[in-house]
Amino acid sequence: MDEDIKKWDEYKWEGIFREEDQCINAYMKELPRYIDLPDEEEILFNRIRKMQKALPEANLLYDKLYEYQNSFEDEEPCLPEDWRNLQGADIYKKVLEYACAWTRLYVSAFNSDTMNLGLKGACMYAIMLSRIIGVMEMPADMPALVISSCKRVNSVINDIIGLTNEISRLQPNLSIRMNDQSSRLLLVREKVLALMEENRKKIG
Repeated sequence: MDEDIKKWDEYKWEGIFREEDQCINAYMKELPRYIDLPDEEEILFNRIRKMQKALPEANLLYDKLYEYQNSFEDEEPCLPEDWRNLQGADIYKKVLEYACAWTRLYVSAFNSDTMNLGLKGACMYAIMLSRIIGVMEMPADMPALVISSCKRVNSVINDIIGLTNEISRLQPNLSIRMNDQSSRLLLVREKVLALMEENRKKIG
């Protein structure tokens, strides 16, 4: 890839991320149909390749990012000791706290009408935590990448807030707890927006 990825704007990154999400969704949708076949992975990837546009470019990009962020071959795949000083660390701590609270509530209070939604919410929190860790590990000199990644975090926040509304409707006795989750997530969203603004200032 001859193009300098540091010069990409947030919209270029968004296009890459959208295609990645589309391919993941397609894979998960098709998986039940082929999971018992001996060559299911090859079949699935061949089907997904038909819908790809920029993903081969994205794959090269992810390799470059991995090399860029990992200077040593024996580096352990975890956050560094000073992770609390990384960008977005305060967001990570809050979301981890809320994710644990959601899981405890799911185990203790969700009924048969909301059990699947509770599990979906737990999965959404896992996705959001993964994306926040990604933001924390991103190079400081790639603000456009941080901005587009923060947009993805806020997208998950919006989805979880929508989920809390649905759970409140189906199980009214959880309304207060769901409203509390929504209120806290709105504060997290403000923190994410502030981080986006910090990185926009770097671009000028």
